[in-house]
Amino acid sequence: MQLPDQINKQAAAWFTLMQSADVSAAERQELRDWLSEHPDHQQSYRQIELVWQTVGSYLALSRAVHYGVQLSLCPLALCLLFRHLLQ
Repeated sequence: MQLPDQINKQAAAWFTLMQSADVSAAERQELRDWLSEHPDHQQSYRQIELVWQTVGSYLALSRAVHYGVQLSLCPLALCLLFRHLLQ
């Protein structure tokens, strides 16, 4: 389901802020409040988290392949990554 751009932008802004080392307790509470306002907020934020995790996994896999690590599951991992990104 496609979520409204405004919600996706807000979720991205919240996610970016939460990556900061100096997030205040008040900001964390504001995020919790925003997430509880509507299920779409939770869904959009979760989608961003999943993409972030997927990209991180892909980058780790790319570095491993670049440095010559033999990964027998490499093709499977890439298929799963692209399947997830295309959903």
